[in-house]
Amino acid sequence: HFSSEKIGVVNGVTIMLPEGFFADLQSTEWLTALSIFKLLSFFNVPITAMGNNMAVRKQAYHEVGGYSQIGFSLVEDYALFKAVIKQGYSFFQTFETPVLAKSVPNRSLINQYKQRKRWMQGAMQIPKPLIALFIFLTAFPLVALGLLTIIPSLFGMLLLSYFITLSGVSLLAIVCVKQYQLLYTVAFLGPYLSLMN
Repeated sequence: HFSSEKIGVVNGVTIMLPEGFFADLQSTEWLTALSIFKLLSFFNVPITAMGNNMAVRKQAYHEVGGYSQIGFSLVEDYALFKAVIKQGYSFFQTFETPVLAKSVPNRSLINQYKQRKRWMQGAMQIPKPLIALFIFLTAFPLVALGLLTIIPSLFGMLLLSYFITLSGVSLLAIVCVKQYQLLYTVAFLGPYLSLMN
C-alpha cells in the first residue's frame, strides 16, 4: 500500500480476539468505525490511525523526529499520524482481510470506559466539523428519545432510520473483511453504542 512516495501512513483493519459476546461487539464497533474512516479517506480526510495495525514510512518517521520529538501523548498513534500528515505526507486506509489484525478486547465495562475516555482526548483534536458530526451521531439516539414525548411518530422514524443506517454500515463492514461470525452482533450494536457513548 506504500505504492506512492507520498504515502506516509497505512492503517490496517483490527478486530478483537473471539472471547465472547462483549469482545464481538467491540470487533463490530471497530469495523464500523474503520469503514467510516475508509469512506472519508476517499475524500482525503485524515481521521486517525490505530497503533495496533499501522505502518509508517521510515523516511516520514525520521522527518518528524519519531516519538522522541512528538513528545508524550495519551493517544500516541494519533500524535504520530497527525505529525506525518502535517509533514505533507498522505495516508491510506485499508479495508481488506489480508491486513486484518486481532487485538485483546477490553474484558470489563470499566476498562472499556477508560479506553473511551482516552480515545475522546484524541478525538477532540480532529477537525471541528468532524467533531460536530461525531457528537451528533453519538447523541442522536438520546435526541430521538427526547422527542418521544413531543412527537412520538417522529421519534419512531428517527430512531428506526438511525438503527437501519448503523446496521447497514456494520453489515457491509463485516462482509467486506469476511468476518461472518460477527453478523449476529449487528442487532445489538446500536444499543451498545448508546450505552457506551
